[in-house]
Amino acid sequence: MSSFFSNLSSDLGQIKRGLASISLLSQSLHLV
Repeated sequence: MSSFFSNLSSDLGQIKRGLASISLLSQSLHLV
């Protein structure tokens, strides 16, 4: 059960990083 939660937290971390990179990309596009 603990492995399931660790996998879930790592997936959430990847999603957060993906959203952050997407927001940075959109901001740079707006600057251009």
